Amino acid sequence: VNLLGLVGGVIGLDNLRHLHPEYVRRKDVTYNCSPSTHWGGGPGNTTDIPGCDIGGGLTPAQIGSIYDTGTIYKITKGSGVTLGLYELSNWSYSDVQYYEKFYHLTNVPFSFQNIDGGPQSDHSGSIEVELDAEMQVAVAPGVSRLIVYDAPNIGTGPIDEYAAIAHDNAASVISSSWGICETATVPSDRNAELNAFKQMAAQGQSFFDAAGDNGAFDCENLTALSTGPYPSWYFQNDVDDPAGNPYVTAVGGTSFFTTFDPGTSTTTGYPAGKEYVWNDFNNCINSTFSVNGTAYYCPFGAGGGGPSRLWAMPSYQNGHGVISSYTQKGRYCSQVYYAACREVPDISLDADALTGYSVICNDPGDMSPCSATPGWQMVGGTSAAAPLMAGMAALADSYHHRRLGLFNAQMYSIFRLSNAYTKYYHDMIRSTTESYTPPGSSTPETATVSTNGYFPQTWNYDMATGIGTPDFSNLAIGM
Repeated sequence: VNLLGLVGGVIGLDNLRHLHPEYVRRKDVTYNCSPSTHWGGGPGNTTDIPGCDIGGGLTPAQIGSIYDTGTIYKITKGSGVTLGLYELSNWSYSDVQYYEKFYHLTNVPFSFQNIDGGPQSDHSGSIEVELDAEMQVAVAPGVSRLIVYDAPNIGTGPIDEYAAIAHDNAASVISSSWGICETATVPSDRNAELNAFKQMAAQGQSFFDAAGDNGAFDCENLTALSTGPYPSWYFQNDVDDPAGNPYVTAVGGTSFFTTFDPGTSTTTGYPAGKEYVWNDFNNCINSTFSVNGTAYYCPFGAGGGGPSRLWAMPSYQNGHGVISSYTQKGRYCSQVYYAACREVPDISLDADALTGYSVICNDPGDMSPCSATPGWQMVGGTSAAAPLMAGMAALADSYHHRRLGLFNAQMYSIFRLSNAYTKYYHDMIRSTTESYTPPGSSTPETATVSTNGYFPQTWNYDMATGIGTPDFSNLAIGM
């Protein structure tokens, strides 16, 4: 039998593919640890270093105040909508229940779907799962249900989970905070992903994915897996998979570091002119950055973005700034010579661990950080931004009493309106100077931040922050 037209690829014959979570934790990026490092209104945590506050972060009320849930909450908090999470690790559901209770949120009904037997004894990404769940309920605390899909992070597990979410067709909005750089993927996996995402879009399901935490160099994350020497493509411009897929909404990262701190206030409003591209200390470049005398690649994180190396630019992706001097065409993404390449991200939210989110994690099975420093953490990364956007999409679905499907199609359509940046979005156009004092030194050093390591923030669309950041209420109602 000729199977050429029936088989998209053969997967699961190796155990090399492991997706990585896109979170960045506050403790991991602290240059100087002192009580003054507390940011936002979340509780503190001093369990690992006496006198060092690694807690803090934005509370649900502060998230809603900064990105404006006020108007939409008077109408709905997500009723009638089922949210979904794509996960690859065990976790502690009781932590999410505690988060809801502590912040006086509705107790959202959860259900759990293990794919291929689930992650079994693997708890290595517990804080990722709990971050995702807590961010979704922070924005959409009134949804009817939240389904956590969970598979082993090996073999066919990650691909089978995408297929299961599509086949199940139960969640209207799904987010994932797991990925791998496009160059590290194989054609059979990409084809399987594409089929699942096409099916989701056809069914009206919206899928949001973290754009990555390594700026313009998504493959640099792979340096953590070995000591080198590294292939040259580790340091080339690359974006995250599946964020680069045209049927996925890629969510990038911004920062408020050094420009704005809401403190304990829950009525701050959007801090206009204070939000900018995430790339702490301008560290995320294609060379090492020294921390305490040790060289790292992108140690503090940066918002993922750039041209896809796999996919052509979809028809919906157009508007001011989309085509620029940084746009790639043809061979760069394996297309005909005149075809532009898909650009990432589509939208962004605060993702800087230094201006991160209040999260609780006590899972004793997680070697780090939950078991090492249990309790309240401040966590960032595009891993936080993606579930927040999913929560916002759930509000939109609930308001319109229907699934909105592929979010990008309507999001870019609204972006092309003449009043987009006065009503629906915030454009990231400012650079900022960040100051820090390295350990053992009394002399502050400064760094100017205006790119994600390569792609600059500009007026309108750019590959550092996409369209910009959303006004949750106006965008949800205007979809």
